[in-house]
Amino acid sequence: MPHGAIDVPAQSPRTLHQIESEITELAAHIHAATYRLLELVREFDEREGWGGPGLKSCAHWLNWKCGIGLGAAREKVRVAHALKNLPEISDAFRRGMVSFSKVRAMTRVAMPENEEYLLMIARHGTASHVEHLVRQFRKVKRIEALEHENRRHMLRELNWHIDDDGSYVIRARLTPEQGERVVKALEAACDENDSEVGASEQLCAGATVPLRDALVCFGERGLVVPNKRAKTQQRARKGPSRRVSPEKPHLARCDPRP
Repeated sequence: MPHGAIDVPAQSPRTLHQIESEITELAAHIHAATYRLLELVREFDEREGWGGPGLKSCAHWLNWKCGIGLGAAREKVRVAHALKNLPEISDAFRRGMVSFSKVRAMTRVAMPENEEYLLMIARHGTASHVEHLVRQFRKVKRIEALEHENRRHMLRELNWHIDDDGSYVIRARLTPEQGERVVKALEAACDENDSEVGASEQLCAGATVPLRDALVCFGERGLVVPNKRAKTQQRARKGPSRRVSPEKPHLARCDPRP
């Protein structure tokens, strides 16, 4: 009895549209899986689970255990921590709507205030568009920071005059760094006075520090003009009240110049 042949219908090749749909769907799953990976990396790093002999950081652990290049591992750790404070980007990433490449770029400049705008660019543009936007954003921020620093530098001043009773009245506008050094010097002078004056008479607390003896000690210790131009500057200060020119910043500085 002859065996009958079973005809197997030939499977028609998939259409390009079907292949495209499968690729994009798989990519979305990869994006979502990457988000989950970063969540685990962040928790692992926060709990310092990577600690061990010869391991310096979570990035080194990823390099060793997961075979991720050290540079790429550092970026994954950075992005993982950045996402903690970016709920909108995190949600889009979790749902596979944006890729790690776009998220990596956005987290360099993203804040809760600009998340929505960055996501709009990410959803409708390419990763290259997002990278370009971030580069321009950082460039603008650097220019703004430089302009702010220059403006603050130009506004520095030091004025003083002798009051009717012979008291010296001093007013200064310093940069945060210079102001911090002056305040620390005043606090140190107050601490020194504590050994000579009862603590009850000293109110060295924040902006209510009474200068009194502290200023005397401050000057005697050479903290106001400690550089080699001290005598010249002291003679200049005997003159009338004046504003320190921005072109001569050493007159307003409290740190020694070489």
